[in-house]
Amino acid sequence: MRIKYLKSFLPAQNHGSKITALAWSPNNIKLAACNSDRVILLFDDNGDKKDKFATKPADPKSGKSSYAVTGLAFSPDSTKIAVAQSDHMVYVYRIGEDWGEKKVICNKFSQSSAVTAIVWLSEGFLVCGLYDGKVRECVLKANKARTLYAGNSMVVALTPNTRGTGFLSGHIDGTIARYYMTEDAFMEQQGRIAQHSVPPYALAWPNTGHVIAAGCDKRIVVYEKEGQVAQSFDFSREPQEREFTVACNAPSGQAAAFGSYDKLRILYWDLRKNEWVYETKDVKNLYSVSALAWRRDGSKLACTGLCGSIEVFESVLKRTVWRNKFEMIYVAPSQVLVRPLHGDQPRGVILRSKYGHEISEVRIAGLNDQFLIARTSHSILLGDMTRNLLSEVPWVSPLGNEKFSFDNPTVCLVFHAGELSLVEYGNNSVLASVRTEFMNPHLISVRINERQMRDEENKKLAYLLDLKTVSIVDLISGSVVGQMSHDARINWLELSEPADKLLFRDSKLRLWLLPLANHPRAWHKIALLANCSFVQWVSGSDVVVAQSGSVLCVWYNLDSTDGATQVPIKGDVVEVTRDEGKTEVVVEEARGQKVAYALDEGMVEFGTALQDGNFERALKYLESLSPNDDAQETMWRSLAAMAQSGGQLKIAHRCYEHLGNKARAAYLEKTIKIAEEFAGKFGGDGLNCPEVQTRLLMLDKQFRAAEEVYLQSGDVSSAIRMYEQFCMYEEALDVAERYGSPEQGALRQKLDKWYLETMQEDKAGERKEQEGLYVEAVDLYLKAEMPKKASRTLLKETSLLQDEMLVGKVANALGKAGQMDLAGDLWSRVSRQDKALECYKKGGAFAKAVQICRDTRPNDVVKLEGEWAEYLMGQRQFDAAISHFIEAGHTAKALEAAIKAGQWKKAKQIIEVIEDKKGVKKYFNILGKHFAAEKDYRNAENMFLEGGAVTEAVEMYSNTAQWEKAWKVATKHMSKEEAAKVLNIPAEKMIGAGKFREAEKLLLVMGQAGRVVEMYREHKRYDEMCRVASTHLSVDECKQLQQVAAAELQASKAWRASEKLLCTAGDWKAAVAMYRAQGMWDEALRVAKSQGGTSAWRNIAFLWAMELGGQAAVKLLDRLALLDFAIEHACDNYQFEFAFDLSRQAQPAKMSDIHYKYALALEDDGKFQDAEEHFIKSGKPKEAVHMYVHGQNFEKALKIAEEFSPEDVNDVLEAQAKVALAHNDLSTFEALMIRAHRAEIVIQQYKENGNWMEALRVCREHLPAKLGTLEAQYKRETGHRGRGGGGEGATVLAEARKLEEAGQQQRAIDLLLRVSPKNCNDPTAIAKAWVRAVELVIKYAGEDEARKIAKNYGSQLVEIGQHAAAAQILLSADLVQEAVEVLMAAGEWNKARKIAQQLEPSLEKFVEKGYKSWLKSQGQTDQLADMDVAEAIEMLAQQEQWTKCKQVAQENGGLSTYLVLHASHLLKTGKPLEALEVYASNQPIPTLDSGTLSTVRMIALAILSLPNLSDAQSYEKWVSLRNILLQMSEDFYSTQKYPEIRTLLTLAHFCAIRSACRGVDGLESLAAKLSIALLRFTDVIPSDKAYFEAGMDAKALGWDSEAFVFLNRLLDVCEAIEEVESGGAPTLLDATDLQCTDFPVDAPLPRKMTISHQELEEAREWLLAVSMDQKIDQNLPLDFRGVYAACLQANEAEPPVEMCILSGWPVLDDSVQLGNNVAIKQEWNNFLLASRTSHAMPLDDVLKFLAKWCGKLPEGFQLGLK
Repeated sequence: MRIKYLKSFLPAQNHGSKITALAWSPNNIKLAACNSDRVILLFDDNGDKKDKFATKPADPKSGKSSYAVTGLAFSPDSTKIAVAQSDHMVYVYRIGEDWGEKKVICNKFSQSSAVTAIVWLSEGFLVCGLYDGKVRECVLKANKARTLYAGNSMVVALTPNTRGTGFLSGHIDGTIARYYMTEDAFMEQQGRIAQHSVPPYALAWPNTGHVIAAGCDKRIVVYEKEGQVAQSFDFSREPQEREFTVACNAPSGQAAAFGSYDKLRILYWDLRKNEWVYETKDVKNLYSVSALAWRRDGSKLACTGLCGSIEVFESVLKRTVWRNKFEMIYVAPSQVLVRPLHGDQPRGVILRSKYGHEISEVRIAGLNDQFLIARTSHSILLGDMTRNLLSEVPWVSPLGNEKFSFDNPTVCLVFHAGELSLVEYGNNSVLASVRTEFMNPHLISVRINERQMRDEENKKLAYLLDLKTVSIVDLISGSVVGQMSHDARINWLELSEPADKLLFRDSKLRLWLLPLANHPRAWHKIALLANCSFVQWVSGSDVVVAQSGSVLCVWYNLDSTDGATQVPIKGDVVEVTRDEGKTEVVVEEARGQKVAYALDEGMVEFGTALQDGNFERALKYLESLSPNDDAQETMWRSLAAMAQSGGQLKIAHRCYEHLGNKARAAYLEKTIKIAEEFAGKFGGDGLNCPEVQTRLLMLDKQFRAAEEVYLQSGDVSSAIRMYEQFCMYEEALDVAERYGSPEQGALRQKLDKWYLETMQEDKAGERKEQEGLYVEAVDLYLKAEMPKKASRTLLKETSLLQDEMLVGKVANALGKAGQMDLAGDLWSRVSRQDKALECYKKGGAFAKAVQICRDTRPNDVVKLEGEWAEYLMGQRQFDAAISHFIEAGHTAKALEAAIKAGQWKKAKQIIEVIEDKKGVKKYFNILGKHFAAEKDYRNAENMFLEGGAVTEAVEMYSNTAQWEKAWKVATKHMSKEEAAKVLNIPAEKMIGAGKFREAEKLLLVMGQAGRVVEMYREHKRYDEMCRVASTHLSVDECKQLQQVAAAELQASKAWRASEKLLCTAGDWKAAVAMYRAQGMWDEALRVAKSQGGTSAWRNIAFLWAMELGGQAAVKLLDRLALLDFAIEHACDNYQFEFAFDLSRQAQPAKMSDIHYKYALALEDDGKFQDAEEHFIKSGKPKEAVHMYVHGQNFEKALKIAEEFSPEDVNDVLEAQAKVALAHNDLSTFEALMIRAHRAEIVIQQYKENGNWMEALRVCREHLPAKLGTLEAQYKRETGHRGRGGGGEGATVLAEARKLEEAGQQQRAIDLLLRVSPKNCNDPTAIAKAWVRAVELVIKYAGEDEARKIAKNYGSQLVEIGQHAAAAQILLSADLVQEAVEVLMAAGEWNKARKIAQQLEPSLEKFVEKGYKSWLKSQGQTDQLADMDVAEAIEMLAQQEQWTKCKQVAQENGGLSTYLVLHASHLLKTGKPLEALEVYASNQPIPTLDSGTLSTVRMIALAILSLPNLSDAQSYEKWVSLRNILLQMSEDFYSTQKYPEIRTLLTLAHFCAIRSACRGVDGLESLAAKLSIALLRFTDVIPSDKAYFEAGMDAKALGWDSEAFVFLNRLLDVCEAIEEVESGGAPTLLDATDLQCTDFPVDAPLPRKMTISHQELEEAREWLLAVSMDQKIDQNLPLDFRGVYAACLQANEAEPPVEMCILSGWPVLDDSVQLGNNVAIKQEWNNFLLASRTSHAMPLDDVLKFLAKWCGKLPEGFQLGLK
């Protein structure tokens, strides 16, 4: 933080004139300073001295020099200033808000010793420190001081915290104490917190929790909040530093200023380093700083010194300007001063984070720029600048994408991530947060304490939960008051000011009112207006203004929603204004003219007064109205009701009198008199009189409440009289019986009499029944025509059933009343089953009738079922009738009932089992139409076809644009002609309707591509025509179509359309040609450029220019910037005349280039004479010379060279000489070369030919200077060849042969061995020499010497690449193995193999092994496979070239090896399913060996251990595994491996069936049984997986006992696994719950959990939920064997029961034989039924597999039969 010198408020004096105290006012307007004359000076913000006043001594007699001012402090409201004096006094002066107001002492506090320090906390507490060490509070209201605490030494400093809730005191003995005056959210421990080393005269308390102190030791020490030293700044070593005298906090709480000699030290908290750092400000001639004061907004720091100057510094981090309206002054990281640049509030608003977070962004918002938004890293600051209300709420949003709404003046609406948060200005917490997706302010209404009639707070929120639901929230309690659902989307809502009514408008422009006073269940919305375009509450009232069309509607009283005042208007309502007792509706009429319509202010006032409870004002208004006003009656009624409920009886009486309700008026008049008499006796208003209370309650018909009032006063008889008065004898008798009144008997008689008089025989009967007079009760019930109660009485009192006459009487009455079922019950109780049956049938109680029939007439049950079904059909209960028709055997009627009931699936099932299809043919069509409407086209098609309605099926697919299916059905069931005829109809309709694409699809399906093309051509849609033709017609036909179409378009001069057609067809050149033919060169250029690119565009431009010719061509090409190109292009295309023409007119400089190119062209054409001319014209005669030289016309070449290019003469002669040399004409060659001055070439040629004599001659004649050199060279050459000691190979061999013949064999050998790469470049010659040398050594020196030489020179031959010669040398020395190795290294495998076979057969394997290794290294798998297939496959497997590996294996019979290697690799990488796919895609497996068996076994075990493979999608995986295991079981049937394979096959089969059953109706239990059966194999399958799947399947079916046991076992297994994983020893699992099963209890634990932790938690949560349920048996259910039903073996003594091949459960009842296997008959039938009804392919596949595996299925069962 940096401070900048601003100005001097008071200049320094020439003598000591110390300013003893400084203080800024909290409102930042005034700076108070006390000088050495004890006068307080008041400065404004600009440093102008505006006022001053003198202080007073405590004792006027002592004089002004008897004291010193030790401190100043402003009150929080800035209107008072406290002055601390050394004469034991604290004065409080009232200085007012404005300048120049009279200064008055309003408080004075005498102290026990001198006041040394003073602070006035922002919370209102005035605290001073004394010389004697006391710290006291000066209580302004009591004008007394009280001691807060006493220290042991003088108080030298007081400093407050930034929140104004507490302070620190520093004492002369170094003690620093902390004290809080009020509760603080950040309160820390009070008392002494630190012991400073010197008196802490400079003391500061920032908001970081630290305490900073400094004094005369020239050190600033920072203490933690507990008192430990956090940091220390030692300035004692600085020579100019002196003691620190004073300090002050920055208002932001993140900085502090310390004053010393000519210096200010500013400490500030570095948020990035998280530590305190400081800066130094030198102030010359200030001397010791006597006082410091930081302005409350943090922008200025004032200091003063010994000479009386007041220096002011600016403390600003940065400044920004917002839209030239506001200035943002950052005075600290966490504090910003927002000040308007214009207007009446120059001081601005202080924006400060109470958490000390850095403010990163400040924005101004709102219609009038009155609201603030600021952000920190952890909070949002919001404020209302006009009311100076600021809020800071915790908020973390890294993206900062909230949306703010400032439409409400009391709260800010914050929208973020679908959540609405409300922040009340001035409140530092979020008022409420709700979830809503609707951010429009018109869909949210908030009312905060508006028109508050009572002291309670009233805060409500209305918002949309969804488009049609409004929620009302009480923001004080946070609870939902209620919710209201509407039938249309709501687009506007608003609460009334008291929040007791809600107005809302829906998308149909209907305006609704919802009163909120009652309980939400009693809420009832009221329609107010239709076609509502504008609506608004009138401010400060409950009046509503709305517009509908050209009518303005005003509701002055919403208690009467029908009485709206209507005013015709001519425009649209803009706003409603209310100001100074006048309410107007502003309407914008034509041309923007605004007209105001005034409302009846009296009516507005009436509604407001009524709502506010001011009934007298409302009454005065009503009495002032004319008596003929139609709206008065409702208003009088509303006032009467509210006045009565509010206890204003006289006003209510006046209202009822006016309404003409004399009865109520008289009643109230009497009540008022009673109240007045009571008030006269006991005082008050008389409303607490019990009689008055009861009368008012009775008037409101609250009799129970009135009864309570009577009973509380002990007046039982009055309560009884009250009820008797209103003929409420039951209530009167109840009171009498409860309180033992002697009037009980009389009341009972009155009650009975009243029952009879009022024809309430039923109630009389109830009383008789209660008294035990059952016969009389029955008679009374019958008299009251309530036979049901009579019947109930008979059944209750069974003794009455003996009276058959009474029973018959009641039964007949029941029959007459239409309650035949009750009559039947009655007859049944007296065992008259015939009459009961008749009654049940008449009453439609067929269920009871059937039960009776089963007991008494079993043969009639079927007939009765049919009658029941017919009855239900008559009652239109078609759904219920279906099953009864089926029971009665009426299948056709059951079908009809199912169709009428809309039970389409059931109808489909019924119609499929009906044999007589013709009788129900019409229903097929109905079902087909239904399934078609439901878009179940497959079933619809089947129904139509079953019913013979092929046309309907075709039309169904045709109507849904499923042309392929329509054509397929049509061609399958019709002739092609008929099918085409049927489908041509919709095709023609679509063509006629212009739906060409749909018609195209249909016609193409029908194979009528030509018709499609013709259709598009007829309608001139050539693009589509070409598209179809290109796909479905031949290339020639397409081309012909394009030509025809283009011709048609060109004939009609549709050039652009023709162009588009040709370009679409790819023949853009034809389009260009078309435009060229029409002379439309611009169009031709455009097409060429767009379609052919720049090159084509240039060519067309060139052609255009050629056609134009002359100056026009030049202009065109110049305009197109193609002049250079045209000239080049003309030359390239032999248009040289055009090129010459262009060049002559535009670019003469290019003429020579054109001549040159023309000459080249002529040369190519063989026109050498013309070419010669143009070469010369182009200035390039050398090219003509070269032309003739190339043609060997040396004569003309020499002529032109001599004439035009003399420098080329020698070159011509040299070329002619070379031709002579080629013809071996050396004399001519020599003559021409000599003529061309090339004698050295002649000499060189003779030297090369070995003709040294001729070379010497020519040199002697033409180059005598070089003769000596040539002679020396000649001598060396001839002398070197004469020695024969190491020349070329042939020479050496000849020389060696001569030496050998001369008997000098050793010299011959040495000569031959002397040949080496150093002196011979021919490796072959070297090899020949060394081979001959070895032969001579063998012949003359012996084999041992020969072997040495052979090894030495053989290796050297290998190095120079002569492997054959090396092998020859080694073989000649009898070194066979070395020779073979040399040939192998050279890749001569055939030679090596032949030598090994002939000379050393033991080396054959060595050669073959090396050959294999070489093939591997070279990657030649084909050759390797010819030798060893396994090796080749293994090599490819190591390289992971699986495709090549498989190919080699298939070609060479090694597929089994490939499968094992590939699958093993996938298993190692954790991919068992991919390994399975390797075998599945290569079935049948070619050979089955132990390797294949082991691999497939590992695959099976790995897949059985995989989780989440029990769903329907996993079926194909299990099928693959099952089929592989089936093949293996057949191949290994007679081996010891078969039992294990059979087990794995069974497991795969069970898992496949379980997956097939998933999602199939009726097979859910089979899937669960399979999961349970798999528990028998937990020694193979991971136990945690098996128990989880079994438990969850049992849970899904409601088998809670099994689910509990299995999942409980799962938890035990998982805990044991976790114990082992954590390093513990395996635990023995409790098997008590499984004793009744044959599941393995000692199966090995999986190494790790197979199921996920989420699945484990799901099981654990369910177990916890049901563990306390007493209804669930926590043991497995037992069958008749005393074991669990899935157990195969009941005990060890008995053999196991056969296992069902379908479910894995024991076969105990009826069974079905499937070859050598059996199945439970019920399971088998259910499976077959599900297969036939669901048409699920997996179920059919299971049946096919069973047929293959078991060998035989039951008789009568055929696969594929549906």
